[in-house]
Amino acid sequence: MEPKANDSASNRVQSGESLNYDGENYDELHTGVDPLVEHIYTLQSAQEALGKEVLKFREVGILLDVSVDGAVQDSPSELISIDLKLQDTSSSKQIQSDKNMHSSFYSLHSEAIEAVNRKYMGTELEDLFRLKIEAEVEYLAISRTTQKYRGAVKDKISLASEQFLKLNMLENTKNKASMLEKEAEKLVNSCEDIASAEKTLKLQMRLCKYASYFLIQLVILLLILGFFIFDISPNYDGVVPT
Repeated sequence: MEPKANDSASNRVQSGESLNYDGENYDELHTGVDPLVEHIYTLQSAQEALGKEVLKFREVGILLDVSVDGAVQDSPSELISIDLKLQDTSSSKQIQSDKNMHSSFYSLHSEAIEAVNRKYMGTELEDLFRLKIEAEVEYLAISRTTQKYRGAVKDKISLASEQFLKLNMLENTKNKASMLEKEAEKLVNSCEDIASAEKTLKLQMRLCKYASYFLIQLVILLLILGFFIFDISPNYDGVVPT
């Protein structure tokens, strides 16, 4: 009986160490989670209570070769075997208390697992929220850069349109200037024609003037000759034919 008791005590110590190790791992993985630490401490106290119950069963002559580590690892088959062995005991109150202890142990264990899952889900949600914020920031930066580029493109388009209009106006002014130059050349040519016509007209007028002078002088000369001949004619005695 004593070696078995020692073995059970050593198993209890080992299971306690393993649970403490698991608790340390939970603490290392999830620091700052006070409810999880409380659940782990509750599990340790439940394990110690189970060890005391097993010692009581050994004192009344009941030998239970149960591994508490299997209960901590949540093995349903071993827990069922524990319940079957407990049903063979003579004290129903102790069996009922043990079952209540097991149920409380399972509930605490499940609550601890749920807390761990909630912690994992919380970290995942935090990562998703962080990624969402980063995506929104990138979207805002991209939208601002696109707005800046759009403004720059609009300015360039307006500047290009203004330059195009100025070039069109310059071409129109050049065309008008060329047309005015052609009209000026035409006017110069017409003026030259008019000047040449005036010159010819002046020459014609001069010729007419000189011709009129000549005719007048000729008429005067003829008149003078006629008067001279008329003055001479009475003194001439002509022969009268017989």
